[in-house]
Amino acid sequence: MKVELSSGRLLLCRHGQTGFNADRRFQGQLDEPLSDEGRRQSRLLAQRLAAEPIDAAYSSDLCRASETARLILAERALPLRLDPRLREVAFGRWEGLTFSEIKDRYPEDVAARERELIHFAMPGGGESLAQLAERVAGFLLETLPEHEGQTVLIVSHGGTVNAIISSLLDIPLQSWWRLRNHNGNLTTFEFTPLGTRLTSFNDTCHLEDHAQLRWP
Repeated sequence: MKVELSSGRLLLCRHGQTGFNADRRFQGQLDEPLSDEGRRQSRLLAQRLAAEPIDAAYSSDLCRASETARLILAERALPLRLDPRLREVAFGRWEGLTFSEIKDRYPEDVAARERELIHFAMPGGGESLAQLAERVAGFLLETLPEHEGQTVLIVSHGGTVNAIISSLLDIPLQSWWRLRNHNGNLTTFEFTPLGTRLTSFNDTCHLEDHAQLRWP
C-alpha cells in the first residue's frame, strides 16, 4: 500500500549539523543537539523557506531535528508535531562510533551487514533498513492523506529522509544508500493525479559555503 494524493506538496528537510556529524560518528537515536554550525545551517534553511506557505509541520522528536524545525517555523503560528516514527534508524552498539572504530571493535557486525543489508539489525537495540522503512511508511500512510491539497513540512534525519524518498518513489531499499543528503538540505515533492513527482533533491543553494556532507 502506498500514499496516493492528487494534490499538495511536501517540503522534506534533513536537520542541521551536529558535532557527531562533523566527526562522522553514527548518531542513530542518540539525542545529539545541533552545533553552532548546525544552527547556522538551519537559519539559512529558514530563510530559504520563509516565503513558502506551510500548512502542517512534523519532525522527529530527537532534538537535532525538532530544533531545526522550530528555527524554520520561527514566528509562524503553526504547531510542530513531533513523531518518533521520524527518528533516524537505530544503530544499536554502533551509536557514537566512527566507522573505523566499528570495524575495529565489531568486524563481525560489518561482515553481517554486508551480507544482508536490508534485514540486518545492529546488535544492542539496532534496527534493520526494513524496519526503518516499515515505520516510515506507517507515518506517511497515516499522516499525508490528512493534508490533501496542503503544503507539509517534515524535518528528519539522513537515513529517514532516504527512506521517505524511497517510499514515495518506489525505490528499492537496497538502493537507498545511493542517496546522499547534506545537513540542512531541502527536497521537495508535488502530489498530482498522475502520481508523486520529485521536484528537487538535496537543494543546498541556501547554504552557500555551509553545505557540508557529513556521512559515516
